[in-house]
Amino acid sequence: MHISCPKLFDTEIHVNRKTKRALTRYLGGLVLYSGKKNCSAIAKSANIKHDAVYEFFECHVDEQVILQSFLNKLVYDLSRRRGIWYVNIDETMIDKMFSKIIEGVAYNWNSTFNDTMKGYSIVAAVITNGKITIPITFKTWYSAKDFPDKHKTRIELAQALMIEVNNMSPGIMFLMDGAFSSEGMLRFCRTHKMKYCMRFHSNKKVFVNGQEAQLRKHDRIKISSSKKGRVVRGYYKGEPVFIVAFKRIGKSGKAKI
Repeated sequence: MHISCPKLFDTEIHVNRKTKRALTRYLGGLVLYSGKKNCSAIAKSANIKHDAVYEFFECHVDEQVILQSFLNKLVYDLSRRRGIWYVNIDETMIDKMFSKIIEGVAYNWNSTFNDTMKGYSIVAAVITNGKITIPITFKTWYSAKDFPDKHKTRIELAQALMIEVNNMSPGIMFLMDGAFSSEGMLRFCRTHKMKYCMRFHSNKKVFVNGQEAQLRKHDRIKISSSKKGRVVRGYYKGEPVFIVAFKRIGKSGKAKI
């Protein structure tokens, strides 16, 4: 007997009861367990046998299609529930210092260690409400030197992810760090009518109330000692933006904008 799984997937995938049970255990473990994502760890956290989780891999189904279908449905559902959900776009790197044959592995800058390392780099999209964070999709970054035919910039990969996610959940807000804050990205967001919030380095110049200056030196953006932040309207290279400046504690322990 076969049954459909409309609650788990955004496309109708017909499976038997045994397969549905295996899918529920494995997918639930991937999403809900915060530790290492392997069958042993998932089984231990759920207090079930290892074979009950591993059963998923014996179902002879296209797990890539099913997992992505599940995540697409998750994004659609979460973004419509109560509370505020965002999609964070960021780059990450998996250390592969001894890899010789894995496609996509190349030397790249690792900001965590402040050094160039050999690894597998991706631009990932995760959905979060500040307490729960769930990875939903990613794009592989290929080095221009090692893979010239497949190379795309990080901003191009981020934009491709944003289009995919916006199609799943129109109107959701995207969060990005300074690596993606460019004139082209601002124009892209405006053209596609996407909501966004991105960090800008304080040395970038903006135009506010007839004055152009770096963010950290602009008279219209300076914050008095009695205030924690302020919002002004201005332009970055001709693109209209709202600029939010706030005080934060730096690595030195001192407050800075």
